[in-house]
Amino acid sequence: MNSPTGITRKKRSLQGVTVLSHQRAAAPRAATLVYNALLDDIVSLRRKPMELLNEKELEAQFGVSRTPIREAIIRLADDGLVDVFPQSGTFVSRIPRRALYEAMLVRKALEDTTVSIAVEKMTPAGLRALERNLLISMPVTVKVMSQPSISSTMISTSSSALSPAFPASGQSSSRSRFTAIVTAC
Repeated sequence: MNSPTGITRKKRSLQGVTVLSHQRAAAPRAATLVYNALLDDIVSLRRKPMELLNEKELEAQFGVSRTPIREAIIRLADDGLVDVFPQSGTFVSRIPRRALYEAMLVRKALEDTTVSIAVEKMTPAGLRALERNLLISMPVTVKVMSQPSISSTMISTSSSALSPAFPASGQSSSRSRFTAIVTAC
């Protein structure tokens, strides 16, 4: 292309874009990083409901300017996770009781369905692996529900007490053994 000065310019195309430009374009923005970090803190309750979100503290924590902090707060407010009160501050939103009840209901339904599907597909080897994992990872007292011989008996999984509670073949099917283990969780 000729310009009035007589200099010929090339047309811009994607071929001239460097790898660095693509990396910069693909990298998340500071506001997105702050949003994701705050979202994680709020959802995991590291930031409690009604806790003040101080912009200056957030700037220091994340090492960014006010603009990315404000953009992240606006997104969190749009999601209903923070409440912005002009001239007062920004606070983590309270968890509405109805939303909590609905979340618990959905979680219970999902867990019930997951356990039902897992029980149907459980193999004896998988059951043994589950029993070993429970012995290792659950040093708490559990209530075994579906064992006819020890129904509603309290047993401790921190010792080897779980193995006798689930006798070998003949006395209990894999399905009821698995149900007892999962119910204990």
